[in-house]
Amino acid sequence: LVVDEAGTAETRVLAPVLELIELAGGKAILVGDPHQLPAVGAGGLYGALCDRLGAINLAENRRQRDPAERGALIRLRHGDPEPYLAHAAASGRLHLDDNSISAEQRLLDDWWQTAQRDLAGSVMLAYRRDEVNDLNSAARALMLQADRLGAEPLELGEREFRVGDRVLCRRNDHDHHLRNGMRGSIVAIDRDNETLTLRIDAGVSRQLAYAYAAEHVEHAYALTGHAAQGATVERAYVLLCDHGALREWGYVACSRARAETRLYLASEALDRDHHGRQLDGRDPTTRLAAALERRAAEQPALDQ
Repeated sequence: LVVDEAGTAETRVLAPVLELIELAGGKAILVGDPHQLPAVGAGGLYGALCDRLGAINLAENRRQRDPAERGALIRLRHGDPEPYLAHAAASGRLHLDDNSISAEQRLLDDWWQTAQRDLAGSVMLAYRRDEVNDLNSAARALMLQADRLGAEPLELGEREFRVGDRVLCRRNDHDHHLRNGMRGSIVAIDRDNETLTLRIDAGVSRQLAYAYAAEHVEHAYALTGHAAQGATVERAYVLLCDHGALREWGYVACSRARAETRLYLASEALDRDHHGRQLDGRDPTTRLAAALERRAAEQPALDQ
């Protein structure tokens, strides 16, 4: 049994699976990166197995073209973010704005300059879902203004879809060859048969029933880090925050692009006490570096 992205598997899910494989006399092959996004629920099992049993490592980077970018990302992956941030700043790819609204607007403007000529190869990434929703709404407004979307909207669930929309599938459907994380563009809407035709980025087309789209399809101009894990694009535009435990998220978000990753950060203080006083007096890039050093991955109870 091959389990891909095993680092995201919750211990309460993965442990019983491994027990069943052992009882059946089978073999489990776990594939993943313990330095990427961890399980949402209680996790740590995959990383612990790598530490105790060892693992076969793929050391060659086949995504980033720039050798300097590869080297800086290795440091970021292992919790040393300052070389990566310095490299991004030196190449003019780290943008600091006064507030989150300005940062989002700059990111959106830069993305649109590229998206007009390479929509599928450009993506915006953000940490919070409300930021992703705002960026998706703004991106669709630009697409409509530029006549890049079909004239007739289709309301499904809580979203509107048009021909030309970039979308993301969020659930496996083996009968229709759909998988969670599949991205593509809507190329046709069949209102008689209640289906959407999606041309996925691999170049083939898939049929999506209205019922599936209403529940399991989202706009994909902007993505969360979890939705982007495993994706490869030409250019990524990353909206950063300067607090929390971001080591795994930051590495995933900053390593999706082959050609260029641009970073956007607001200088306003996000953490204040009930009197409105700033709790962390460090400059925003220092706070960002500290957040990128902190791991979100949990340790298993045995290690605790």
